[in-house]
Formats: sequence, C-alpha cells, structure tokens
Amino acid sequence: MVSSCRLRAPLLGHTLLIALVRNVQAGSNPLSWTPWWQETSHEYVTVAKKNGAMQPKPLMPGLHWTPWALMGETYTAVKVIPDTDCYKPIESTTMDHIKYRIGICVTNLVEGENVVDVVSKLGFDYDTQALRIQAENAIKEVLMTYTWLDVEKTKSNMLNEDVGKKISAELFEKYGSVGSKIKVLGVTIREKACQSPELVKELSKQAEHQAQTATEKLRMESEQAKEATETAKVRSQEERTEISRKAGAERQLATIISENERQELINSQKLRDAQNAAEVARAAAAASLESRRLLAELIEKHPGFAQHERAIEYSKALADKAKFVLTDTLNSQMSSSVAQGSSLNWLFGGGSDGQGTPPTAQAGSCEASGTCGL
Repeated sequence: MVSSCRLRAPLLGHTLLIALVRNVQAGSNPLSWTPWWQETSHEYVTVAKKNGAMQPKPLMPGLHWTPWALMGETYTAVKVIPDTDCYKPIESTTMDHIKYRIGICVTNLVEGENVVDVVSKLGFDYDTQALRIQAENAIKEVLMTYTWLDVEKTKSNMLNEDVGKKISAELFEKYGSVGSKIKVLGVTIREKACQSPELVKELSKQAEHQAQTATEKLRMESEQAKEATETAKVRSQEERTEISRKAGAERQLATIISENERQELINSQKLRDAQNAAEVARAAAAASLESRRLLAELIEKHPGFAQHERAIEYSKALADKAKFVLTDTLNSQMSSSVAQGSSLNWLFGGGSDGQGTPPTAQAGSCEASGTCGL
C-alpha cells in the first residue's frame, strides 16, 4: 500500500508539471491546459508524431482528444495561411556579365491536407530551407536571361514574376508532386543593387546611343510608311480615275454600238419598206397594164364599146363644161353633117355615108376622155 502511494505521487507530480508547462502554450479552452486535449488555432494544423512516426492525418483547427500525449506523442503546429519569408541577398550575374546583389521575400502557402506530405519530405522548416534554396537558384537562372538594361528598365517590373514562376518550376523539378504542393503566391524584390557602377554608366551611354539610333530608325520608318501611304493614296486615286475612264469609254462604246445597231435596224426597215413599196408599185403597174391590155382587147373585139365609152366621156365633159377646140376642118365637117342631118351619127361613129368618125374629132374626144393611148 505504501509502495503504491509512492508510485502514484511521482506520477501525479509529473502530470501536474506537464499541465503547468502546457498551460503556458495552451489555447483558450481550459481543457487544452491538460495533456489529454490539444487545441489548434484556425491559422494552423497540428502534425502529430507518435513513437518517431508522423501520423498521416493532421489535427485540423479545433479541440482534439489526445490521450497519447503522456506516452510521448508530440504535436507541432504548421501554418496553413500565406506566410512570407525574406532571405538574405545573393549575388547573381546578368547575360552581359553585370553583377547584381538581389534579395527577395517569398510568400508561400501549403493547404492543410498537404501539410503532412510536405513536412514528412522537406521538414518543418521547408520554407527556410528547401524553399530558400530553390528561390536562390531561381534568382540566378532568371538573371542569366536578363541584360542589365532588362533589369533596370525593360523588364524591371517582370523580374519578380519571372522569379516566382521559376521557383514553382524548380520545386516541381526537384521534389515532384510534393514540391507542387508548395504554392508560391508572390515574390517581392527587397533589394536590387548593381555591383559594377562604372560599367553601368558606360553601358548606360551605350544604351542611350542605341535608343537614339532606334528612335531615328523609327522616325525613318515612320516617314517611309507615310510616303508609302501617300504613294498608295495617289496610286489608288489613279486606279479609280482609270477605272472611271474605262467605264466611261465602255459606256460610250456601248452607246455607239447600240446606236449603230439601232441605225442598222432602221436602215434594214427602210430597205424592207422600199422593197415592199417597189413590190406594191410593181404589182400596181402590172395590174394597170393588165387592165389596159384587157380594155384594149375589149375595144378591139367590140368597137361599139369604145363608142359607148366616148359618149360617156363626152357627157361628162359637157357636164363639167369642158371646152373643145375644134379645127376648121371639124367645123366644116360639122356644118356639112348638120346640113345633111347626120350630126348624131357622126358623134357616135355612124355617118350616113358609112364612114367612121373623123380623125380630128377622134383626137379631140380621146384628149377629153384620157383614152388616147388605148
């Protein structure tokens, strides 16, 4: 009984000592002041290590029951919010052999579920050891692709971004998937100092001369572009003028062709009209000739018909008060006929002596009737 009490007393004392030590580092919950409870703040996760072996799952923020604390299980808090580490400046050389002293600060982040993988391979001080080494290598490799003019002017705002990208690439190349779990959120250039000021001055003059040359070249190119633009404008105007001229000439040619075609149509129509008129006149002449031939045949076959026609014409002439010019011979014949009482026979071609109509009277009668040609 006495020995049991003696064993309980050191154990109780040891427990009280652990509780007092933990009370200094404990959280807001009083249970965390005891060895059996572990409180993890929201910006951390707690990695448990039992008998030298790291446990696969970390303790997430909150209060956790940890009965194995008295048996040697240890707990280490690892930050899971963005953490910034600043490293000592290092010396690096540019592409054109200008030395620079550059110091950076790197902001990194490891997610809570990836903490055990990262610290089991790189250690709890991964941000000050593995990340620092890759950051220094990245500075050297990036600066080797820069000239001093890039560092000072051309790419001065891109240096931190290029270093950050190179750090992420280096972590993945060196540590594989574990390295990719360390997220580089940003790089800040804390210090950037050139170690060759005299050479920088000389190169600055050279760069100024190159800048003037480039400016002059740009000015000449601008002038050439302007001249090319003016030339193109003039050429375009000439082409438009030529196109307008060709279009006008084509329109004029088309007008002339159409006018010629119209005139040809008119001429062909006139020719057809003349041919038709000639055919009509020829047909009329043929009809008239045929009529006269028929009339002549009729008169030849029937002499009384000609006397009848002359009587009709004579009647018409008397009705129109036509004047006859009678010769002395006609007067003498008419006087003789009147004396003999045969005037009517003479007029109608039947004299008492059986003679035909006197030639002079026939001539006057045909002139009055218009049948002298029959």
